[in-house]
Amino acid sequence: MKKFIIVVTLFALIIMLDACTDKNVVKPLAKGSVNGVVVDYVTGTPLGNVFISSEPAFTTKKTDNTGSFTLDNLEPNEYQIIAEKSDYEVAKVLVHITEGKTTSVNIPMMKKNLQYARLSGTILGSIDTLPLKDVELTINPEIDALKDLKTDADGKFDLSLPPGVYSITFIKKDYLTLVKTFSFNPFQTISKDFIMEFTEEYVNPTNVVDHLVYYSFDETDNYLQDFSGNNFNGVKSGTITTETGKFGNCIRTTGTTDASGGWISIPMILNETTFSINFWVKEISLAYSGGQSYFQIGLQNTGTCFIGRSVPWSISGGGTDLFYQFAVGGNNTQTTKQPLYVNDNSYTPANWNMFTLVYKTGTMTAYINGQNVGSQQQNFEIGTSNKIGIGIQWWSSNASTRLSAYYDEFRILNVGLTAQQVSLLYQNNIYSR
Repeated sequence: MKKFIIVVTLFALIIMLDACTDKNVVKPLAKGSVNGVVVDYVTGTPLGNVFISSEPAFTTKKTDNTGSFTLDNLEPNEYQIIAEKSDYEVAKVLVHITEGKTTSVNIPMMKKNLQYARLSGTILGSIDTLPLKDVELTINPEIDALKDLKTDADGKFDLSLPPGVYSITFIKKDYLTLVKTFSFNPFQTISKDFIMEFTEEYVNPTNVVDHLVYYSFDETDNYLQDFSGNNFNGVKSGTITTETGKFGNCIRTTGTTDASGGWISIPMILNETTFSINFWVKEISLAYSGGQSYFQIGLQNTGTCFIGRSVPWSISGGGTDLFYQFAVGGNNTQTTKQPLYVNDNSYTPANWNMFTLVYKTGTMTAYINGQNVGSQQQNFEIGTSNKIGIGIQWWSSNASTRLSAYYDEFRILNVGLTAQQVSLLYQNNIYSR
C-alpha cells in the first residue's frame, strides 16, 4: 500500500513539474524604445543639451550636439515625451510604445518671447461645401515644423507662426490651387475657412456618372460630342455656331419663322420613369411672338416633354403674354395635361438662365436658376414619337425653329435630382451624388 502511495505521489510531482516548463510560463512583455530629434520650430536647427523626460516618469536624458536622444527599456504604454531648454517653451509629444519596437519622434521647440500668432480654419470643396482632407499646405517663408503639413480628416488646419508676412498655398488634386497672404501681428489669432474650386478638367470629365447624355459644347471641332460615355452625339440642322458661353464654349442657334433655323437632334434615349433635364439658355431674339420651346420630346398635339417660353396653350388664338413652361406629358388639346406655367417677369431672358425639370414617380418639379418654381402630378406620355431636340418645337405635322439663343451645359440624367443637387449645378456647374 505504501509503495502504491509513493508511486502516485511521484506521478503527481512529475505532472506538476511539467506544468512549470517554459512552454507554460507567462513571459514578461518585451520593452520598447524611443529615438528622437529636437529641433528649432522655425529653422529646423538641431538643439543640443535639451533636457528630456517622460510622463509616466521613467528616466531623463539630454540631447547630444545633433539634437538626438534615445530612451530605452520603456514598458509598452503611452508616454508624453517632454523637452525642456532655456530660452525655449516646453514642448510635449505623445508617443505610443509598442512591445519590442522603436518609435521615432521629431520634437520642434518654439523660442520664448517670439509672440507667436495663430491661424486656424477648415478647407471646403466647392461641391457640397464638404471638408477636404489631405490638402497640402506650403508656407513661405518656410517654417520647418510646418513642412509636409496637410488638413486632417475634418479638413481642419492649425498653424502657429512668428509675427510677419506669409504666403500660404493650399494644394489638392482636381482642385484649383489656392494662395492666400497673411500679415500677422504678435499674438494675433485668425480663424478662417476657405473654399477650393474644382479644375475645369474635373468639372467636365469624359465620363459622367448617372448621365444619359451630356453636351458641354466646349469642343470647337466636335461641339456636339456626348461626354456621358454613351456616345449619344448630337446632330445639327440649320445654322449652328460655337461661341463663348456660360462655362467655356456654348452653341448658338439662329431662328427663323419656319423650321429651317438651327437646332440639335438628339438620339431618343428617354424611356424612363425617373429622369432629370438640365441646361442653360440665353435668348437673343424670337421670330414669333407666341414663343418657342428650348427643348422638346414628342409632339405637342399628342404628348410632349417640354421646356420653353411661350403663350399658354389654354389661350385660344394665341397671345403675347409669354410664360416659362414645363411638361412631361403635356397635350395642347387637353386642359388636364397643361404644362406648369411660370411667370417670366422675375427673370431676364436675355441673361443666362438655368432650367431644370425633374420627373420622379409621377411628379414633375421645375427649377429656374436653382430655385423650385413649382411641381405637379403628370404622367410621362409622348406616344410613339421619336422626336427629340434642342431649339425646335413639333406639332402633329409641322415644326418651328423660331428662337435665336445660346445653349450651354445640356444634361439628361437617369436620376431625379434633389434640390441640393440642382443648387450645386447652378452655383458650380457640378453634378454630385
